[in-house]
Amino acid sequence: SANIEVYRDELLMMGCEHKENIFSNQSIEYFHLQGVLSVAFRDGVIIGITAETEYQGKYAGQIYAGMTLQQLKEISLDLVMANGALILNQNFGRVLWLASPNDELYDAVSELPDHAVIDSITVGNYDEWKFFC
Repeated sequence: SANIEVYRDELLMMGCEHKENIFSNQSIEYFHLQGVLSVAFRDGVIIGITAETEYQGKYAGQIYAGMTLQQLKEISLDLVMANGALILNQNFGRVLWLASPNDELYDAVSELPDHAVIDSITVGNYDEWKFFC
């Protein structure tokens, strides 16, 4: 729960745009670099960091945006689906977002085609999703 002010100048120098959206009557601000990353924050506190397909890093050295469901299955058998995203190994601090239209067409991992693509990965707190799984 770091404060965004620590990173604001660096994010702006990288070319990130500052945006604001309203979700469930709450203002969420974020810095976004198209195709690469987003840093979301509320009241100055970082609540999530999202890596998109052009981001070159890997989470835990093996998970990355742009990988297929088949590749993901090769490293984990424990996948569940919630709110159009995948949860790996019951870790609700990391959400793997599916590319459209797979995020809306399917309700269970078993229904997804193996070529479905992970569009982005968000590190944040999604513990409330445990009730959906």
